[in-house]
Amino acid sequence: MEMRTASPQDTEMMIFGSGFSAYQHWGSLTPMFAHPVPDDWEWLVEYWEIKDESWKVATVTHEIVMRSVQLIAKGDVLGTPGYTVMQCRLLMFDSEEADLDSNDVDVVLQLAIFGEIRY
Repeated sequence: MEMRTASPQDTEMMIFGSGFSAYQHWGSLTPMFAHPVPDDWEWLVEYWEIKDESWKVATVTHEIVMRSVQLIAKGDVLGTPGYTVMQCRLLMFDSEEADLDSNDVDVVLQLAIFGEIRY
């Protein structure tokens, strides 16, 4: 079996096509590119910062997503559901088999933006 890591286009589709923004701690999503999706895509993601009790905005990229995916896949993030760990491993090594749902993406983005799983 050939190893296939997720491309920037794969991660953009999986993350922003997942419906994660239905969770109440996520706000508006703004793509910073025109289609087709470029390798250096960026999205602005609005999130609720509980420490300040205010809405903030973070920039999310393929590189930011994959850093979180790698940490989760290695088992380095306490509180990560087993299914999410498995999906992150697939995203790294057999991306065609990966099937992240909105909960998995929520966990990946919480780690990317907050540095921890908060919710």
